Amino acid sequence: MDHVADGKFQEIKVNGWDWSISDPAILDPWFDTWKQVAKKNMVKSSRVRAVFKVENKGSVYFVKYNHPVSLTSKIRSSFVPKSKSEFNSSMLLHEHGIPSIEICGWAKKGSESMLIARELENSVNARTYWFTEACTRVELKEKFLDSFSVFFRSFMSSGFYHPDFHLGNIMVRKDDMSFFLVDPYGVEKKGRLPGSQFFKMVRIIGAFRGEINDREAGEILLKARLAKDFKAANEVWYRILEAEAADVEKVWDKRKLQIITGKGNYCRVFKSCLGQGISIRNSMDGQAMIDNRILMDEKFDESYENERMPEAQAESQWLKSFKLQFHRLAHNMPLAWIKINDTESILVFARKASSNSIKAETVGEFLMRCRAAGIRMDLSRKLAESDGRIYIADYKDIFN
Repeated sequence: MDHVADGKFQEIKVNGWDWSISDPAILDPWFDTWKQVAKKNMVKSSRVRAVFKVENKGSVYFVKYNHPVSLTSKIRSSFVPKSKSEFNSSMLLHEHGIPSIEICGWAKKGSESMLIARELENSVNARTYWFTEACTRVELKEKFLDSFSVFFRSFMSSGFYHPDFHLGNIMVRKDDMSFFLVDPYGVEKKGRLPGSQFFKMVRIIGAFRGEINDREAGEILLKARLAKDFKAANEVWYRILEAEAADVEKVWDKRKLQIITGKGNYCRVFKSCLGQGISIRNSMDGQAMIDNRILMDEKFDESYENERMPEAQAESQWLKSFKLQFHRLAHNMPLAWIKINDTESILVFARKASSNSIKAETVGEFLMRCRAAGIRMDLSRKLAESDGRIYIADYKDIFN
């Protein structure tokens, strides 16, 4: 292991890899057998990228390994490694006081590269935390949105542009509700952002649209100093809703195929022991919304009900429900689709329409949301209310 000191980071060579790292001891002993460690502690992987976890002297680190496949990507990575670009972006953020995870170093070997970051203790992915916990309790929801607004204001006023600015790239520390950027790749210091880039980043709050009302959206924008008053905030908010709706429509054909085949994260498709096709819906955080074992349980009727219908009708209603979910519009949502035979199906519903999230909105506001999603028909007689939440009870002829 050859060491060359360079300010805070040291330049070292280990097993053919050129590292720039804050403390070379971080690599001991796992890096000598990093491929085996990666296989054992893999967090996620794709054809060109993998993330795995390592432990060192009581600390936990995450390693992002980039291995381009195409010849063009390999050549580009040989000259400008992706890990180095992400490392430089992270240093720039820290220099300007933007909360982000601690990057401990990066490495290169040919066209391959690595980036290592220290785990942010007691933290969770912001998107996951929002859907599983934060939006379910009033006090927690308010604290989450208030703290997010502070982070949002800090980032938007910094003059940085992030091409992939969304909740999935942000962590939240649960003990003090502080937010941190975890994927700085592509971040640039722009000064004053062009309008299109500014709006693209402001759209991050569109992720909350199913759980916040117009007032709460306006408060986020005002606290982040992105609007001068509620009227201006509402105009920005509805531009965001319309942009989100346009994106839903743009990818709908692809999503529809994923829903039918079960190849996405939206539902699970399998065969029962009787050979019946079953689709189980997933929640926003990827968990099954109903246990398939309950479908045959004697207590099924206590909480659920079946609606028998022709297969074509069941498929149509199943798909329309997902489209409404993508638009984040509350509705009487089927939790499972069971294909009894080639012509007949069953949709399974909860006996009481419910939502984990807390949201107070008027009928008028809900109808405005529907119009922003592109639904122009009169829905006033198709709405119902449960536990203070307005929802669409009948949507058989929507999107026709």
